Amino acid sequence: GVRVEHADARDMAQRADGSSFLAVFSCNGIGMVSHEDRLRILREVQRVLQPGGLFVFSTHNRNSPEYRRGFRFPGLQWSPNPLRVLVRSARFARDTLRRVRNRRRLRPLEIHADDYAVINDVCHDYGTMLYYVSLAQQRRQLAEAGFEPDARAFDLDGAPIGDDTQHDSIALVARKPSVAGGPGA
Repeated sequence: GVRVEHADARDMAQRADGSSFLAVFSCNGIGMVSHEDRLRILREVQRVLQPGGLFVFSTHNRNSPEYRRGFRFPGLQWSPNPLRVLVRSARFARDTLRRVRNRRRLRPLEIHADDYAVINDVCHDYGTMLYYVSLAQQRRQLAEAGFEPDARAFDLDGAPIGDDTQHDSIALVARKPSVAGGPGA
């Protein structure tokens, strides 16, 4: 009796206002769009949720060490077997070249704003641009989109987060107000 739909989260015109109880955006996927598209997604999810409905998603944390980390070479594991060393060295060279090429191509596109950043981090061998935001700023964005203030947040170990964490990712559970006339109504 469960209906699952796949849609472009920026425009879910096929969904009526208040037609869903739960929206899930997993694996930091919401971090692979522009700032404007991210804000559009928050508003669109809020629109399609029923009063009291939940939005569950994860995001990259701007207060994590990962945000400030520079270029990283791929791993190279030693082996007493010379053939393995040769194969692993070839993979290391290939992956390093891919990372350097991607980094050189995408790093100029980075954005470092006061309330968010879009950076070229190690994910997919520096082949993507990822959105980073602090917990406080993410909660502000959610409230501005019409969700209840102070969305619940959890670290990578599943422990609740109060004000901040240095974990690389933050999982959030945002609730649409239950009462008409609440935030964003």
